[in-house]
Amino acid sequence: MKHTIISTGLRKMALVLLAAAFIPTFTESVRAQSLADEKTIVAPGFSRIYGDVGDAKNAAIAESIRFAVHTSALEMLSENQITEAFETISAELLRNPNRFIQNYRILKEFQAGRSYRVLVRATVLSGEIEKALAEAGLQIRPDEMPSVLFMVAERHAGEQDHTYWWEGRGNPQATGTAAFAMTGIMTEKGFTVINPRRVMGNLVPYKQGLSPGAMPADFEAAVFGRRMGAHLVITGVAESMEGSNRMGEDGRTYEGRVDLKVIDTRTGRVLTSARRNMVSIGPDESTAARNAMADAAFQAGMHLAPRIESLWQGEAIQEGGTTLSVSGENILANIEALRQTIAGMDGVSGIRTMRLSPGTVELWVDFRGTTDELADGLVRQSYGPFGVQVEQVSEENIEIELLRGFRSEPLTE
Repeated sequence: MKHTIISTGLRKMALVLLAAAFIPTFTESVRAQSLADEKTIVAPGFSRIYGDVGDAKNAAIAESIRFAVHTSALEMLSENQITEAFETISAELLRNPNRFIQNYRILKEFQAGRSYRVLVRATVLSGEIEKALAEAGLQIRPDEMPSVLFMVAERHAGEQDHTYWWEGRGNPQATGTAAFAMTGIMTEKGFTVINPRRVMGNLVPYKQGLSPGAMPADFEAAVFGRRMGAHLVITGVAESMEGSNRMGEDGRTYEGRVDLKVIDTRTGRVLTSARRNMVSIGPDESTAARNAMADAAFQAGMHLAPRIESLWQGEAIQEGGTTLSVSGENILANIEALRQTIAGMDGVSGIRTMRLSPGTVELWVDFRGTTDELADGLVRQSYGPFGVQVEQVSEENIEIELLRGFRSEPLTE
């Protein structure tokens, strides 16, 4: 879909997406010590039952305690520091994590088959952790963005079963078409994408407690991702199949679908999700089907990356509405006129600026209707000395470019 109105504007593309407000997984403890010295962290723990159930429970609690201490330490150090000084950190913190715990309480516990799971609220002496790290020569500073692990199972056109890298078979260098399509988007946003190739030769310790199959439970994926060093795990499925439409003998259509969710490895909680469908046309089934899957994954990644960024930074973003990604040179000179025109459109009850930069502006519009209807309304407006061109429309987002050097007039039927 491409509408054009003549205008003044510029180039460069950006996209931001709206999401439900993030509920923090931990809160700072308000007690006798200062807030900087204590922190309350809700931590899950998991253990397999090999004999006595009580032993498994204790092992699960011990893991939750280690996780609480580890989480607090990770918030103080960068990934490079953690990687380069992992041996030191382990010796200082994880060998005896109980000395950094003031108290803990079991919030929930249950047995599921041959596993035992607990959820613990622990009061972590973060001041003591910081002191221990500083004495070990580590400068305290937080990571800006979280690390992400992709666990996306794929089923390509003509295949019966899903394939997935954590199965441990197949090409150890291939992590998947969908994950590859999203990796660039995530790294551009500043996320660290964990490459599982480094453990492909020895997956067994990481997979302990992970059920066989392409779609593990959220809690299992969280524990697995945590062991891999991830703050977040993106799980789900990506599929491609032949479509029902054709364009001549050589114009077969193929549909790509992805259904993904983002899991916080600290709690196993789903933070957000994305579903996308895309179509590709071509004579070669393998190429066209993979292109369709990659396109769907790319769109999902464009949807998820800014949403995760906002959630991670604790920004309260209003639910619903449509995001307008506006590009163009010297865009700031015309953005207020654009805002006022959109605010006066039928069906628009609110508009606000989400992000602002010299080359890109992202607006949130509360519109009563579909994004297609909003896009159609945008190209029918008069913007005076500039116009707009709609570049792309999706379920929640519209990308537009301001066109300079022309005066726009309202379009009529």
